[in-house]
Amino acid sequence: MAKFEKEGTKKLQDAIEGELSDLFDELSAMFGDDAVYSTYSGKLDGMDGDVKFIIETDSIGEDD
Repeated sequence: MAKFEKEGTKKLQDAIEGELSDLFDELSAMFGDDAVYSTYSGKLDGMDGDVKFIIETDSIGEDD
């Protein structure tokens, strides 16, 4: 069992935790307080604004 854990499940756990940690860092950067925009190109005083970004990526999962 120790060999199985060391050579199998531990490597898998480390890989997943590393990738999830990177993903959580990216999500935090995208949705954290530092990423809040109220204007992209400027607005007059008294106007409200909201900015949304759409990011297109390769598909995840099944091959196209």
